[in-house]
Amino acid sequence: MNIAKVKGFAVIAFSKDKLQGAVFRRIKTKHELLRHVSLAPDETDPVNTWKELFRTLAISRDEPLFLCGALKKSFFFRTKMAEIPVKNIRSALALELPRRMLASGQENLLTEFSILSSGGKTSPENQEKDNNGEIRVNVCVFPADSLETLSGILLQCGRKADAYIYPFLALQEDDPPLYLPEVEKNYYFAMDSWQVVSGNTEDPAGSNEAWEKIFSGKFKLPPSFSVRDSLVLLLCARYVLSPGYAESEEGMDILPAKLRPSRLKSQIKLGVILLTALLLNILWSCSGQWIENAKNYKFLSREKAVLQEENRKLKAKIRKIEKDSRERQKFSTMKAGEHDIVKKLNDLTAFLPSNVMVSSMRWSDSGLDLTMFSEDNSSISEIFRSKFPYWKLANIQQRNFGGAATMIIVKLTINDENAFGEGGIRR
Repeated sequence: MNIAKVKGFAVIAFSKDKLQGAVFRRIKTKHELLRHVSLAPDETDPVNTWKELFRTLAISRDEPLFLCGALKKSFFFRTKMAEIPVKNIRSALALELPRRMLASGQENLLTEFSILSSGGKTSPENQEKDNNGEIRVNVCVFPADSLETLSGILLQCGRKADAYIYPFLALQEDDPPLYLPEVEKNYYFAMDSWQVVSGNTEDPAGSNEAWEKIFSGKFKLPPSFSVRDSLVLLLCARYVLSPGYAESEEGMDILPAKLRPSRLKSQIKLGVILLTALLLNILWSCSGQWIENAKNYKFLSREKAVLQEENRKLKAKIRKIEKDSRERQKFSTMKAGEHDIVKKLNDLTAFLPSNVMVSSMRWSDSGLDLTMFSEDNSSISEIFRSKFPYWKLANIQQRNFGGAATMIIVKLTINDENAFGEGGIRR
């Protein structure tokens, strides 16, 4: 977890005589001490003191919470070891413990460690190593049952913590000597080992001024805030903001699962909720588009049906009009015809002899074609060769059928062009 990118976080420092808490908020390159409280623990009911601290600090459950302080029978040391993956360091330290804790004889020990960094600017590629490839590690060992009291308090307060940090684990490579009387009253840590307190008990390590300078450059602190009285608090806050904490976070993983917030689960749940909301939004948008498309499709289908019906009716009208046009076309080129055709037919009937039977007659614009039968054919040709009203003889043919009858075919042409009017007759 990169706390440096988190907007705010909280730190609680506990000891036998003092309970402190602080909430920090990120502002540009520094972190501001937003709220701070210091309480004296109630020995008869320490849970009430912790609850009052949580109420006063108003720590949000979304803000990372770190605990720091000395547990019972804690043992701290610094050692060198070969550069190995962080996940294997705890197993490697188990081989070092018998040499460091000769008279411990305890079982079920928990080991917490941090890899030293220089000024908090370390990374896996540029860690401070000796020439022989070794790394320096801060190590704290304590019995597992030492967490029971702290676990009980947190559970009764209904709170969870991201990590527990032994104060001296927060030391970095270039730090000055550190004296924390609430953790080790008779010793201070300097030069990679414990030193006995002697002489000035106010500042036996001679480093108070150096620590004030370090924390003043790292945090924005109120003018009345005492750095010396809150060294554990500020030391832990500085450490969780350093890249070294992210590098050593696996070494800090000692709290029981019931005491650690399920931030990853919350993030997964939030991601699932956001993804579900996104999918619902997409489905809603798509469904809206589908509904709109369905409405448009139905409307266009109705319009298509109407247009098809209109097209059918128009085609029927066009076919009727075309049919009427063709009928009219048949008569549009016809001439006016003969007005006195009945009179001419009467005259023709009167003109022909009584022994002549007309079997066919074709009347056209150019003249008249007659096919006749007669028993007496002696005078027929003379009759048609004489002057005949309306027509003149163009051709005549006779065919005798055994002397019984004669078939006469006569072709007459118009004698006077005005006899049929302007256009004559048309059949």
